[in-house]
Amino acid sequence: MSAPCPQSSAPAGARASARFDEAPLATASIAQVHRAALQSGAEIVFKVQRPGIAAMIRADLSILHLLVNRLCAEFPEAELLDPQGVLSEFERSITAELDFLAEATNMRRFTTNFAGNPRVKIPTIFDALTTSRVLCIEHLDGVKIRQAREHGYDMDEVGRRYLEVAYTMLFDHGFFHGDLHPGNVLILPGHVIGLLDFGMVGRLTRDMKDSIVSLLFALERGDYRTISRIFFDIAIKSERVDYDAFERDTTLVVERNWEGVSVQEMQIGRFLLDITEGALKHRVRAPPTYTTFFKALLTTEGLAKSLIPEVDPLGAARPYVQRLVSERFSSQRTQEDLFYNLVTLSTLARRLPTSLSQLLDDIDDQRLRLNIVTREDPQTSQRLDQRLRAQLLGAFAVTAALCAALSLPYTDMRLFGLPALSLVLFFLAGAFGLMALVAARRG
Repeated sequence: MSAPCPQSSAPAGARASARFDEAPLATASIAQVHRAALQSGAEIVFKVQRPGIAAMIRADLSILHLLVNRLCAEFPEAELLDPQGVLSEFERSITAELDFLAEATNMRRFTTNFAGNPRVKIPTIFDALTTSRVLCIEHLDGVKIRQAREHGYDMDEVGRRYLEVAYTMLFDHGFFHGDLHPGNVLILPGHVIGLLDFGMVGRLTRDMKDSIVSLLFALERGDYRTISRIFFDIAIKSERVDYDAFERDTTLVVERNWEGVSVQEMQIGRFLLDITEGALKHRVRAPPTYTTFFKALLTTEGLAKSLIPEVDPLGAARPYVQRLVSERFSSQRTQEDLFYNLVTLSTLARRLPTSLSQLLDDIDDQRLRLNIVTREDPQTSQRLDQRLRAQLLGAFAVTAALCAALSLPYTDMRLFGLPALSLVLFFLAGAFGLMALVAARRG
């Protein structure tokens, strides 16, 4: 039903529109979408948050926190699945989805990322009509991607463009749509991909992109040991892990998902999620951002295969992976990394003498305490003392070596043709290092 505004069921911003359709165009648990038109004739949609939904979700989250805390108290082994971490990540995600201003910010970033790309359409935002609970955007006149065949679109072209857009977000931009299911993808005239619903997004840092590219590169080469090592390095470990057992089980997962699997059955996202799930029994957890990426990749591959069953996901990802590998080892990237490491080392060199001085003062004044609870034999205490001694001597060795290196250009006095101060400091660094090795062996 269409009606002139204002209407009691319409958001306050709808008063600026010439028409507001009370019958929702789409509904979801958090909000519903209504079509409308501005006085200028432009077709728009209002995404309106359901009244009271924020309070309801907060109450539900409070109950979930109580249940999770009780679960962990009654069943300590439940910590293996990190229920508190999972709930915290869900709370962060659902809270972000409730803020439509945050969604508008996400849309602006996607618009910037795809600027100049005629194959992608992000709806225009009407800021004057947008609030934290009402989002007003341009109406995209297209068809749902699964209905494209019925409207005469070339499904091969549709599938390949969809995969291109999704992989560009996932691999190139590192800022990606976290809920790219068929209901959020439209096909516009000219096979243009229109995207909707930007409440759930994922962000990858440069180091995260490097790790994911390394994983895929190792997968393509069949290097299972490297896959295990990379995943282990990025994961969260709550305690000491039997790495050999972890590598063995990870290799089994890789072989089960990859060896002898046809192109039609191959799914990179499913494989990565299987590794994530298999690692849990070793108390190894993937950080939430990686899990979001793996799920987005799985959704992308699943939809692409439903459109073009013969698609090869790894083959389609290969150009993106190769480009990222080239960028990773480019001279510009090397210079950037070198500069970053030099700044970090310089900062450490400036702070280390002060920190060590404070540490020595704490030791002299007996302000440093090391409390250890152990059920080992009496020799354990002596071994721990030796290990602590080794760490302190190692820190002295590093400090002396850094001071020696930094003093090289500023020392005029020579000894055996070498800068005297630097030579003495290097000698001390060697002596401290040797003592640290001896203490470490005793420990």
